[in-house]
Amino acid sequence: MSNRTLIVLTFFVLIGIAVLLGLNIKAMVTPKGVSQYLAPGEVRGMAVEHDGKLFTLNFSQQNMFLQYLNQSDRTAEKNIEKASQLPVKRIVIYRFNNSDIDVMPVGYKGKDLLLSAPTLNSQGLLWDTSEGALETLLNSTYDP
Repeated sequence: MSNRTLIVLTFFVLIGIAVLLGLNIKAMVTPKGVSQYLAPGEVRGMAVEHDGKLFTLNFSQQNMFLQYLNQSDRTAEKNIEKASQLPVKRIVIYRFNNSDIDVMPVGYKGKDLLLSAPTLNSQGLLWDTSEGALETLLNSTYDP
């Protein structure tokens, strides 16, 4: 093996080490993602209660709801816009290995819904940050 070959191999090894070191530093420096309240794999099904009847969500609606729920922020909000007509009375999340979760819309903050889910946030409410998309989704889950 010539000296030139050893220098090239050493150069590639050093570049590889630098790349791995950079990726590890980036992982330590970047903020953690949104913490999930529920993983899709632990949800068996969902239903919304509207006018005293339960309407089952399809798989796509369940995934969208979980996405909005997992992106919602915890809040101790006291200034809630009470609404005469909320989209649904409650959302029931059926889980495989744990007890079911009831999520109740309680009001609005701008276009966003404020949700009460004591199982997920016992200190306050969950603030939907979807700019009205969650309410649109909930309105599409039942027959008027």
